[in-house]
Amino acid sequence: MSVSEINQYVLTADPQTIEFLCTAKVTGIQKEKGWCYIGCTRCTKELLIEISSFTCLFCDNTSAVAALR
Repeated sequence: MSVSEINQYVLTADPQTIEFLCTAKVTGIQKEKGWCYIGCTRCTKELLIEISSFTCLFCDNTSAVAALR
């Protein structure tokens, strides 16, 4: 299951307590582009990270979908 699929599940499933174990492998570091942030896919502003979702204060979207920016 991908991170995107987990994010979509969290946004659409009925509220519940659930734990995820995510195993990842770092395959490279892009030093030339500097730091990145989790941004809104709608407006690209930085997202507020909630317990099980993301909120975009700029869009007033409490179910924002995240993208690395």
